[in-house]
Amino acid sequence: MVALSLLALPSYVFASVFMSEVAWMGNATSASNEWIELQNDGGNVDLSGWILRIEGANDINLSGEIKAGGYYLIERTDDESVPNITADLVAPFKNGLSNSGEILVLLDQSGAVADKIVSGEGWADIGGDNTTKHTAQKTSGSWITAASTPKAINASVASSPPPSSSGAPTGSQTQTPASDNQPSNTTATMYEEPKRITADAGENETATAGTRVIFEGSAMGLQNKPLPDARLLWSFGDGATAEGKKVEHTFVYPGTYTISLTASSGEWSDTDRIKIEVHEAAINISAADSSEDGFITLSNNNQNDADISRWSLLAGQTAFYFPDNTFIGASSKTAFPNSITKLAWNDGETIVLRYPNLDVSTRYNEKNVGENISLLAAASANDTRQKTNVPETTAKSPVKKVTGVPQMEPAETPQKEMPSNGKNDSILETNRAITKTAGIANNSQKGGLLKWLFALAVVMLLSLLAFFAVPKEKKYLAEDFKLIEEKDE
Repeated sequence: MVALSLLALPSYVFASVFMSEVAWMGNATSASNEWIELQNDGGNVDLSGWILRIEGANDINLSGEIKAGGYYLIERTDDESVPNITADLVAPFKNGLSNSGEILVLLDQSGAVADKIVSGEGWADIGGDNTTKHTAQKTSGSWITAASTPKAINASVASSPPPSSSGAPTGSQTQTPASDNQPSNTTATMYEEPKRITADAGENETATAGTRVIFEGSAMGLQNKPLPDARLLWSFGDGATAEGKKVEHTFVYPGTYTISLTASSGEWSDTDRIKIEVHEAAINISAADSSEDGFITLSNNNQNDADISRWSLLAGQTAFYFPDNTFIGASSKTAFPNSITKLAWNDGETIVLRYPNLDVSTRYNEKNVGENISLLAAASANDTRQKTNVPETTAKSPVKKVTGVPQMEPAETPQKEMPSNGKNDSILETNRAITKTAGIANNSQKGGLLKWLFALAVVMLLSLLAFFAVPKEKKYLAEDFKLIEEKDE
């Protein structure tokens, strides 16, 4: 019976998972192509709940399984750090693994330390070469520097350091011959690292359309020390840009945006990228009570917390602006008392919830409860509202028309007949042209200002022509007259 009970007990496999290879220097393509390899010399292990900690930087949450006698490859940022080999996990290394050294701690699901690496200054205690890009590898209980072996058996012999221009090695890395019962030992010294800086844009984020998002970046220089004077340029992926360590931006439309931060200092620069998922705002006014002890309730129908900082409520003739760091929990409701918001309105009046840019998000009244307006619809509504508010400008006719009353044509001014001769006929024709032109100008109701000005110019021109065409009256002196006396017959 006891034997059967023992057989019925679950079997536990005591596995040993440890860090077996570290590419802290990246590769020839990019210094950011860093990776860490785990090795399992026991049975299958579920890594859910395990953490790889880069002390002073960030924690990397592991997932999946590492097979018995297998390897687990963790690559920084993307799956291009190790060409032609698929990573088991892609995760941000925050500012990356500093060339000055790091402390790496592997914690199991209970929080116990499964393995720990203290690299020493410049990774001198475990090795690795920033010039040849050879990695630090654990073999026979010690560390050596050798050509990288991702997800494969590590090298057993350390590689030789590159010679200097004089033929002497710039650093020493020798291996003590091992006896049958003694593991090999390695001594490594750090090579001078190339000058570079590192940009850090933070972690991936989620946000709500129409809500401001705050980004904070940094730049690290040599020896992994901050660069306070570095220039930080942001590109938000929607065409907008900003400059500074701490900036804010509002995404108008939902979508996935790639945010890039470029840090520059002198002749050196580096770029870091993160992604942000922007969800459509799903915040409604779900209830309202206009009494002094009343409230306005907002509902968040998203699966993420909603930041409504700087949003506003408009009720009656009063408005309330939500202070910074005001959140509504995911799939929850929050009531805002009138005694705090100081909002006052009459029953039946519409309450408006507005984005920080004062565009309308939601309207609410007792008859039409919480109607959501999408951003695209709100934009169309704004266009319509702007067109409605701009009065149409139409040209008014200088002559009023009265409906139902016959319109009388203006009577022509009678022209004084003049003796017919060539010059007089010319004057008469000119006057008729002037009268006709003025009549056309007076009767035109559709020409607009341009036609009126043209008609006026024509009238002035014809008047000048008529003035110069009229013959001057000849003056006679007394000497020009001769008296003729009539004789009586």
